[in-house]
Amino acid sequence: MRALRGALREERGSSLIEIMLSATLIGIAFVAIFGALSAGAISAQKNNLEVQVEVALSTAKGSLAQTAFDATGTYGTIFPTTINGVSVSLNPSPAVAAPGYALGSLQAVTIVASLNGTTKTITVYKGNR
Repeated sequence: MRALRGALREERGSSLIEIMLSATLIGIAFVAIFGALSAGAISAQKNNLEVQVEVALSTAKGSLAQTAFDATGTYGTIFPTTINGVSVSLNPSPAVAAPGYALGSLQAVTIVASLNGTTKTITVYKGNR
């Protein structure tokens, strides 16, 4: 009987320190997991913005390619200022002469697209042969 009482006394369960240590470790693990998920969501959102801006640039470039050359650079009248919520602007340079082109019939047109702080720029050359 005495041996049984001694054995039961040794099997009383977990101490308060063990429980607190386990809870702390589980808390640290949850913080690490949720931090990684949050960082992934922020990265995905930024990537989505960049893709939207790239699509707007590509659409603007296609629209500009379909328009006729204009030495005055007034492409803005036929060009949309927003594409899928992305702000788009055209900045044509003055037309210049170039080999293979008539005088004043080549110009660089810079297209700028921006959305929520994400800005991308592309330069397209328009010519009249």
